[in-house]
Amino acid sequence: LPALTALGQDLVGAVTAEHVVSRVADALRQLVAPDRLLIVLREPPDPQGQVACADGIADPRADDPLIALTEREGPLLLGANVRERLAAYGITVTDPPGSWIGAPLASTGQLGAVSLGAATPGRFTREALDIVRSVVTQAAVALQNTRLMALVSEGKREWEQTVDAITQGICVVDGSGTIRRANRTF
Repeated sequence: LPALTALGQDLVGAVTAEHVVSRVADALRQLVAPDRLLIVLREPPDPQGQVACADGIADPRADDPLIALTEREGPLLLGANVRERLAAYGITVTDPPGSWIGAPLASTGQLGAVSLGAATPGRFTREALDIVRSVVTQAAVALQNTRLMALVSEGKREWEQTVDAITQGICVVDGSGTIRRANRTF
């Protein structure tokens, strides 16, 4: 609980997706100790996504079948018999983990997914899934906030460029007579 609280407090001030991914990966390593960790982010307009973090994976790919399964089916725990259970979903993996958890990063839309593997069957339990779900829920909110902050910053920059391009002097004055905004001509 203290680690989840610390993560939440840290993510409140996150301004970049890189910071969010770094803190989430650290939290997952601390809380569930996976042997394999893959975090894929989907940023519009790139529906293919990008590998944001990969540990213990020889060839990390954004189109990883376990990531696709996670995004399609939601949070999943395969505690044992992973190869057989994946086959039931129509997925064949050459080197399946002994135990696996997948959780989507979703807020108002699909932001990506997290895939965690352990070499030992039965290593991941329902409790581990609950912890991962808590972490990715906080991560999704933080990622959505970083995207919204980027949109606001871009809108502000565009507004300032537009106003500065006007050849007449423009200024915004508050009720006490203090100039709050002005273009370059002013």
